[in-house]
Amino acid sequence: MPIPRVSSTPPHRSLTHENEASMTVENTVGLIVAVTLLVCPTIALIKPEKF
Repeated sequence: MPIPRVSSTPPHRSLTHENEASMTVENTVGLIVAVTLLVCPTIALIKPEKF
């Protein structure tokens, strides 16, 4: 009885168009949130009278 070989490479998973599109939307929303979280406190430090 032969011993099964273990492959060192992970199995190939092909991404469908749906998965790629949803990741793009998630990345875009995350980028907008990150920029907002950086810009708002920066403006509050520079011009505190506006807040």
